[in-house]
Amino acid sequence: MLDIGGGDSFTDIYGPKRFGFLWLSKMMATARGKPLILSPQTIGPFTRQPQTFLASIAMTHARTVVARDPISFDVARKMAPRANVLQAVDVAFALPFERRSHNDGGKTEVGVNVSGLLFNGGYSGANEFGMQIDYADYTRKLLAALSARSDVAVRLLCHVNSDALPQDDDGRVAAKLAEAFPSVILVPKFASPSEAKSYISGLDFLVSGRMHACIAAFSSGVPVVPVAYSRKFAGLFEGVLSYPHLVPVKGLDTDEAVEFTLRKLDDRDAMKGDIARGSAGVEALLDRYRGELAEVFSLAVSK
Repeated sequence: MLDIGGGDSFTDIYGPKRFGFLWLSKMMATARGKPLILSPQTIGPFTRQPQTFLASIAMTHARTVVARDPISFDVARKMAPRANVLQAVDVAFALPFERRSHNDGGKTEVGVNVSGLLFNGGYSGANEFGMQIDYADYTRKLLAALSARSDVAVRLLCHVNSDALPQDDDGRVAAKLAEAFPSVILVPKFASPSEAKSYISGLDFLVSGRMHACIAAFSSGVPVVPVAYSRKFAGLFEGVLSYPHLVPVKGLDTDEAVEFTLRKLDDRDAMKGDIARGSAGVEALLDRYRGELAEVFSLAVSK
């Protein structure tokens, strides 16, 4: 059983219901003697009990725990010292795509992937992630500044669509923002992750509060400013990729974050150099995961 944990959901920050589902599904596999691999994902943060204790049990009983960043690797080793822990990188780096080109009269193509989850203040509406910036205010001010530039074409795009959880849906928020800023282009919903990555590959610059939209940009060579709401962003972009161009969870207020993002837009050529250097080690990290899968599948065939 390969359990990717939603990429970042093996933690207690999303509430007990999601944690309970993820924990029980793991234990059902190990209770039946099935090899369980926690595919590349963020491990933690865990700050509550019994979640921390239960998570350590699940990792100890797994065949392999594959962390997608060094912070998660260290957390897993500390929480479950007897677990077999590897560090790889997010599998989205290997997602296939077709490179696109967007041409709006020679303007700089800027994508803004607004996160419905962050715009609505998290699942509770009370800024449960502890972000220093007011994300909704940041987004509006950024769109206002970008819309005022004659050299920029702004594209509002969605990366998470959720009918069941309206507060987690990017599309509802993007539609409202498109009404408030009529000069921006509202991009239709994507039918698949590869379609989203293909579209993003044609941009000149992206700002995103969604982890995998950021990875889609980075892995297709597009300068991106990730808007972080948890340590998973720093763990990947700073810890693995040595890419410092992100709005941190804490450290900038809203106006400072807007100015930071606009400076990065004008400095995007230098950011491309950082992407090239950060991408150099990604394939080797993916190979660690591929090697683990090859070994497990070989054992399964031999039985």
